[in-house]
Amino acid sequence: RAVAYGDPAYIGYLTGNSFSRGFPEYVRNFNKAYLALPALPSGMVEGASSDPEVVVRMIPTEKHGTYLAVVNTALTSKKQIRINLPGKGTVIDPVSGDLLNPLIKFGRVTHDFYPCELKVILIK
Repeated sequence: RAVAYGDPAYIGYLTGNSFSRGFPEYVRNFNKAYLALPALPSGMVEGASSDPEVVVRMIPTEKHGTYLAVVNTALTSKKQIRINLPGKGTVIDPVSGDLLNPLIKFGRVTHDFYPCELKVILIK
């Protein structure tokens, strides 16, 4: 939720005596998405998501396109959430490198989210 509602410069983890986790794939997915974002100021994009619990933040850059941080702030899964894209261009998942343009319909992409998931979209 820190990514959804602000520009976190540092991410901390509460730990006990070890770094073992029961479900490391979620932590890995978050870390990959978070590290794909540039360390620049962002702003919320009101109405960009078809669900009010899915927050979209936009990070424009001078030379490298516009990044969208898309966060499901809910503690439940969300299906078929439409994200309206602010602008045109090549749309990429910067984590995987996959081109998302074939998935775009009417200037938006549709994603499923698990609880508290962060996704990143790059428009170049």
